[in-house]
Amino acid sequence: MSIALENTYDLAGAWGAALRNFAPQALARRLGISPRTIENWKDGAHGPTWRHTVAMLRDDELCKALLEAAGRSDLANHQETIAALKRALVSEGK
Repeated sequence: MSIALENTYDLAGAWGAALRNFAPQALARRLGISPRTIENWKDGAHGPTWRHTVAMLRDDELCKALLEAAGRSDLANHQETIAALKRALVSEGK
């Protein structure tokens, strides 16, 4: 999914879309916040603070989801890309 963000309402919606597949209870535990806060993000009512954003970017799984929602799956999948390149080099005998 690629989202063109034009205002803060769009950003709140992007957060909700990125976090849709994560259980609120599990996210709340990972980030040390209430499940209701996660529900507000998912509903697009509010977005995370910068501290919560940084915490999510430090988590590999959450970072990948946020980058994909921002239309940067190329960055989200960088580890898979590097692994594929290494496999290609090995198969060519390099």
